[in-house]
Amino acid sequence: GGLLDTYGGPNAHKEWKALMEYMEPLISVSQDLPVVTAALREDPLVAITMARYAPTILGMIRYGPKLGLLQKPFAEIVKEVGIKDEFILNWLNLLSFLLQGTPSDALLGAVMAYMLGDWYKDDAMLDFPKGGSGAIIDSLIRAIRKNGGKVVGGAHVSEITLNDAGEACGVKLKGDKKVLAREAVVSNADLWNTVKMVKTDSIASPAVEKWKTFQKEATEFEQCESFMHLHLGIDAKGLPDDIYPQFAVVRDWNKPIESEGNVMIFAIPSLLDPSMAPSGKHVIHGYTAGNEPISMWKDIKRGTPEYEALKEERSQVLWEALEKVIPDVRSRVEVEMVGTPLTHSRFLRRSNGTYGPLIKAGEGTLPGHTTPIPKLYACGDSTFPGIGVPAVAASGTICANTISSISAHFKTLAAMGFA
Repeated sequence: GGLLDTYGGPNAHKEWKALMEYMEPLISVSQDLPVVTAALREDPLVAITMARYAPTILGMIRYGPKLGLLQKPFAEIVKEVGIKDEFILNWLNLLSFLLQGTPSDALLGAVMAYMLGDWYKDDAMLDFPKGGSGAIIDSLIRAIRKNGGKVVGGAHVSEITLNDAGEACGVKLKGDKKVLAREAVVSNADLWNTVKMVKTDSIASPAVEKWKTFQKEATEFEQCESFMHLHLGIDAKGLPDDIYPQFAVVRDWNKPIESEGNVMIFAIPSLLDPSMAPSGKHVIHGYTAGNEPISMWKDIKRGTPEYEALKEERSQVLWEALEKVIPDVRSRVEVEMVGTPLTHSRFLRRSNGTYGPLIKAGEGTLPGHTTPIPKLYACGDSTFPGIGVPAVAASGTICANTISSISAHFKTLAAMGFA
């Protein structure tokens, strides 16, 4: 209510209530999607795993034609409800952009339904991992090792290798070291990079044409723009007590939300977890939210004077936004690191540093997780269901399910509490 009171027009409360009432059945369905996703797999055995959740699926069907809205752009729902309040329209556009890098006219209704249901619960709060995002990685590594797996860091994969039968059988690392696969090879690099790691001349003849078609279809999507990052360590002495640990800055609401440098996100995790910085200090991470033009960096080489100058120039928008909250932040800086689209490309194996494939709701479908090459699978944000942590987690789940035996799949579902 506070935001609507402050920024909304005279009909803001009425319109927001109408929207949430209209969304209620869609939110209800979206809350069951994690259960359905956990049962999905890309082989005929999906009929068996999904059958266990028939009551859940039948419960979704009772909403009838309204279910179709989940697969349409969220903006169509907004129009159907009759939202006219400028602040609400801007707010929904911002949420859409933060979720998947697109405005509401390109975002699936299902994505927004899930987010609205989760964010507007009475007890909703922002969770932050103790120890930072690195702690999540560490916990995943512990889980892999606990279950007999091995994690090798700093191992750049240069090629996905195939055996004489044309099956994916392992990977070749930079330096020509080979790692053999026992069951399958899974790539979570984006598909633009994945297809480059398969040498076409090593593919068995029956699969060559299928692979070429897959290669074309998997890489023909338009790419989202990239990011600028600002990582700072600052002196916290004398900072006001009312600074938020995470906040967004929108430079101009009159411009399209996805405009260059228009939306920036900042986090000060040491406000929540003091162990993230030395005593009396804070760490800050700010980034332009998927709106840094890729084209601007295509002919720039890392380590050159041109690169350093462009880093300085393109990071100024972040500094200026941060100064609105901490006016003297530049004088407080003790550590400064700037990331660019080339940083994304180098460290995250992202084609051109892209945020991911740009697909408007209702205008295309991302590839699944199997490929024309036997025992080669793909997951990540250039496969279904797309961009964002929840979507990427779902893609990894579906991929793992597909590789697993039916008994192992059911065992996992039970461990997740979905039995």
